[in-house]
Amino acid sequence: MSPRHARRPRTIPPSQWIRGSGIGGATEPPALVSPGPARLLLVAFFAFGIAAWTEENLFRCYLQPLLARSVSLWMAIVILPERLKM
Repeated sequence: MSPRHARRPRTIPPSQWIRGSGIGGATEPPALVSPGPARLLLVAFFAFGIAAWTEENLFRCYLQPLLARSVSLWMAIVILPERLKM
């Protein structure tokens, strides 16, 4: 066969992968769905790490400069985000 007429590999759309996995016998859940240390780390990171990171960045990048306009810069650095929540 000439390279121009070579057969291209057949690609299977992802929707058929999901259907085919149930038919083929792979019915157990993926490793990240079943309980284990990987799942615990993912839950801990997304439940606690991202929320704290977002709150800290919101305070340091948005609220702190606004606060620094009304009080001295050193007071804006020292004031904790909890004191702003009312």
